[in-house]
Amino acid sequence: MAQVNGVLVCGGAGFIGSHLVDRLLADGQSVEVVDDLSVGSLANLSAARAAGGTLRFHHLDVSAPEFSDLVALRRPTVIYHLALLPNGATRTNEMLRSATLLLSVLESARRFAVKKVVVALPAGLLYGEVPARQLPVKEGRKSEPMGVAHVMANTLVDLLTVYRESYDVEFTALAMTNVYGSRQRSADGVVAAFASAVVNQSAPIICGNGRQTRDFCISMMQSMLWRAQ
Repeated sequence: MAQVNGVLVCGGAGFIGSHLVDRLLADGQSVEVVDDLSVGSLANLSAARAAGGTLRFHHLDVSAPEFSDLVALRRPTVIYHLALLPNGATRTNEMLRSATLLLSVLESARRFAVKKVVVALPAGLLYGEVPARQLPVKEGRKSEPMGVAHVMANTLVDLLTVYRESYDVEFTALAMTNVYGSRQRSADGVVAAFASAVVNQSAPIICGNGRQTRDFCISMMQSMLWRAQ
């Protein structure tokens, strides 16, 4: 008989995903983590394991048939998908694969009556370059296609909308700016790169002319992800 409770986090062994897992466990949720460890690390879940609570890890690719079997068995109330368009996904085939990953989640949600899917996408890919006079950016802002990654990010939102309208799978798509914090690899963000340079007593690499601006969010972002339920 299927077990009906808890949540499932795809990419839960990653930098942001592991913080979300910490928060969910602290709130008394039972958590299933799915991660193929291509980017994430079991070390990121060490605090979650030590904290107690119900945590199960599945070394699994989201696009594998076994993922659907897992959803059928556990019947989570919410699926968080944090493994879409990961940092460093620059090749076209990597970006196109994000649609396969999302469709796997959405199809499983449709088949097994998962109430909601929450995804995280880079805000820069969703909205493109936004002129200063148009800040803060409006959620429905449209921009001209800037490349494959930009088109794919908006396609993923379109897929979510189709499944909501056609199959009643509710969703929240979080447009995330540059997130930084503990467990972040130095190659994945400028704050982490600068911190690593300081720790290693080396000179940080500074690109540009010093006039560029960026939005940053500390890894307390897991609180926002939880409220997305």
